[in-house]
Amino acid sequence: MALAAVFLFAGQANAIASNPYNACNGHNHYGVGHTCAWKDSQGRTSQGICRYQNDELNCIAN
Repeated sequence: MALAAVFLFAGQANAIASNPYNACNGHNHYGVGHTCAWKDSQGRTSQGICRYQNDELNCIAN
C-alpha cells in the first residue's frame, strides 16, 4: 500500500501543465529560474524556465 502511495504522489509531482502560465503558477507555485514544462494544443511538450513576461510569471521555452 505504501508503495502505491509513493507512485501516486510521484505522478502528481511530474504533471505537465496545459499552458505556459500554469506551468509556473497554479498548483506548481514555481519561482523565477525554476525549470518548467507544458503541452500545447497538439500535445507537444515544451520545456523552459519560469520568467516574468508582461508582469506575469510564465514558462519561457528554451
